[in-house]
Amino acid sequence: MIDLPQKDGTFYTIDKMMIDTWQRSSAYSALNVQAEVEKMADWLKANPSKRKINTHAFVVKWLSKAAENAPVNAHTAYRERVQAAHREEMRKGCASPEVARKAIDEAYRILGIKKNAPN
Repeated sequence: MIDLPQKDGTFYTIDKMMIDTWQRSSAYSALNVQAEVEKMADWLKANPSKRKINTHAFVVKWLSKAAENAPVNAHTAYRERVQAAHREEMRKGCASPEVARKAIDEAYRILGIKKNAPN
């Protein structure tokens, strides 16, 4: 959990579920959302006169701007999405070798890598 100080002296708490939700969002997949939220907290602590009342809107605007300025690396973003999906399947207990093979095959296809033929 990360507490963002607000203008009225209270805190807006961002928990792991919120961070995970934003991280899975295609809008923010190129970001390290945890690191961005930590930057927000540091910035708000260093700039008390600029603290917000509607902190949720501030967070969404910050993440949107960070995503716009993030270097675009489609392969990395795709790999992270596949890994996140696989982690979710593992958490649910439904991942299988077949799912892993399909994810790897799709990654190879997107990256233009030809798999070695079996011997």
